[in-house]
Amino acid sequence: MRSSNLFLALLLAGGAVAAATPPTRGLDLPALPQTAVLQFDALDRAKIDLEDLRAQDRPAPFRYALAHPVDSVKLGAEDNRGGHWSQLPDGRWLWRLPIRADDAVSIDLYFKRWRLPQGAELWFSDAKRSVVHGPYTDAHNPREGGLALPMVPGAEALVELVLPADKRALLALELGHVSHGYRSAADALKSGSCNIDTICTEGNAWREQIRSVGRYTFSSGGSSFLCTGQLVNRGSGDRDPLFLTANHCLETPAEAATLVVYWKYESPTCRAVNSGANGSALPISQAAASQSGASLVATYAPSDMTLLRLNQAPPAAADAFWSGWDRRNLAPASAVAIHHPQGHEKRISFENDPLTISDYEPTPGGNATTHLKVFDWDAGTTEGGSSGSGIWNADKRLVGTLHGGFAACGNNDADYYGRLFTSWAGGGAASSRLSDHLDPAAANLETLDGRGTCDAPVVTLATSGDPVVAGSDVTYTATATGGSGGYRYAWDIDGDGVYDKANATANTLVARYNRETQFNASVRVSDSSGCTTTVQRAVSVIGHRIRLASTLGQPAEVCGDGDATIEPGERWRLTADLTNAGQRASGAEALSLFTKS
Repeated sequence: MRSSNLFLALLLAGGAVAAATPPTRGLDLPALPQTAVLQFDALDRAKIDLEDLRAQDRPAPFRYALAHPVDSVKLGAEDNRGGHWSQLPDGRWLWRLPIRADDAVSIDLYFKRWRLPQGAELWFSDAKRSVVHGPYTDAHNPREGGLALPMVPGAEALVELVLPADKRALLALELGHVSHGYRSAADALKSGSCNIDTICTEGNAWREQIRSVGRYTFSSGGSSFLCTGQLVNRGSGDRDPLFLTANHCLETPAEAATLVVYWKYESPTCRAVNSGANGSALPISQAAASQSGASLVATYAPSDMTLLRLNQAPPAAADAFWSGWDRRNLAPASAVAIHHPQGHEKRISFENDPLTISDYEPTPGGNATTHLKVFDWDAGTTEGGSSGSGIWNADKRLVGTLHGGFAACGNNDADYYGRLFTSWAGGGAASSRLSDHLDPAAANLETLDGRGTCDAPVVTLATSGDPVVAGSDVTYTATATGGSGGYRYAWDIDGDGVYDKANATANTLVARYNRETQFNASVRVSDSSGCTTTVQRAVSVIGHRIRLASTLGQPAEVCGDGDATIEPGERWRLTADLTNAGQRASGAEALSLFTKS
């Protein structure tokens, strides 16, 4: 089976150091207490290996780690647990969380709650800081839910958070799980040496499609997995970050939230086919960039389709391409697959003979039109980890995604791809079909060419105040440079994902909020060529938050007959001690209750 018949080699040696370095580097910081360390014991490898062996007989995503649930790390205005706080010489607060997972070959994280205020920076690295991810800022806040961080090598990792002293009360972080990676070169099979690196001359005619494909990881049910997916274009041509993959890999909103995509994880050289070096994994630090988080758009099991929307546009280093597609009821005369076998660097495979329309033959008896069958790859193959990867026809248009099969180097077995033809109508609803999302204007498109990146404007978004006081004005200012000029602005100033003001020519907007709230405001800037950039800032609105400081006492009679019974015409007073738990100052308050006759 494509998803589970081989083991994954996660070679993470080498370092992909971030463009910037953590602000704590070079500081003489005190050693962290042992109580600050988040510790996990070594895994039961015999049990894990047996589980992986049993998984070979069913379609399943490719597991590389166990996900330890965590409930001991939470940071917020009213609850601080886990890690260690200290103050830097410049007055900012530093929070550090060391993580140790015995015998782990990699560690990655998922924060089930993630909100950074303006000015905060979070970094994630291995203990030696050979691989550093960050800084993560309020620009990375998801609209709702959490955020996953990419993997780092080894059995020890470190999370570092720095933020201004007055922003601690605006922070909300809660760690959901730690992925304890167990696949290593010592216990994993190499990817097949018949695979072809995408950098080789065979890939020259497919450079654009190659740029659409990414390897991704996600977590579900106490484990972490990897598969392959690709960006797909849609009729509006707006470069919406829609990412197509397999239903058997990922099918729930909770799984989508844990997504991390690794772009341009490719060999920089063309390794000779069937050579020993060709089967050896390169470090994940070869990836040009990564990004975190997605939302589930549609999924349909019969054709093994899942469509996601990435939380952000692909980073510039991805040099992304949105693949075109062909949804017609045709069997291609030839095909090309682009994928990450065993989760290793990107490869390309060729089938020069016609494909056939079929069911998913490893489990026959269903609809005989849901899949495309590749009888035998003429060059290259697919393997575990290739699941969800696309197959393109001779017109360089996507026609399906990999469900499963038995192909491998040296055999003549088949692979099966869920058809776009079937997924187009899917289950008849927007949540189970592609038509609503790839043809949003309902133009009845049958084919669409791909589209590359554009020279998008560079945009920054600023607020006149932070935090914002409830009942007062705040001014948003978007500053755009580059692109084709002639900028127009679309504003989402309540964080619901719907633009409250669109197609505006002014780069400023004034708003007022009447209550305490926190959200991510965003602006989408379009230039005269239609190229767009979207940026966001965290907005925190503060105000009075009056609460009882203690339980209410007994009412006291002010005037009446003195018989301790509250009766019509009498006046009684009930005094309460109040406290302001908000961040907006208030005067003394008193509460009086009166009866009326």
